[in-house]
Amino acid sequence: MSYSYSPFLNWPLAMNQPPRSPYHNARPLQQLLELIDNAPSRDYEDRWDRIRTLQFHPGELEFATNHALHLYIRWLSEDIRSLWPLLGGGLGPQAFNVLLDASNALKDLATDGQNAHPHALIIIPRLCKAGWRMRGETTRLIRQAAGR
Repeated sequence: MSYSYSPFLNWPLAMNQPPRSPYHNARPLQQLLELIDNAPSRDYEDRWDRIRTLQFHPGELEFATNHALHLYIRWLSEDIRSLWPLLGGGLGPQAFNVLLDASNALKDLATDGQNAHPHALIIIPRLCKAGWRMRGETTRLIRQAAGR
């Protein structure tokens, strides 16, 4: 069975959000959502540092955390579905390692939430990094399996 696979799909927002604007003019919540939705870039760490200095309402942080979690879960399910057929072939050990890393990342996220205070500006970047790492490795393996 074949599944369509498109890396870096964005999870649609469940709530209305203001129209997107250029990064420097965006409100704090818009800046955070844009950072969650976009693939990592060279200025990724600098952008997270700027985000951490902004002021958010608790409801905005909860919304952004839920958005990041929904995106992570969507990617996880798509990546599992894409990696599953590779487990029995020549790329099986590599596909298994990607799945194992995703499982460990999820365990680490749960541990972070259980231990210290589950501050959104700590959990959100970890969700994003785990999702991007998993998505990147899955994309690489799919391309390798296709002979590209």
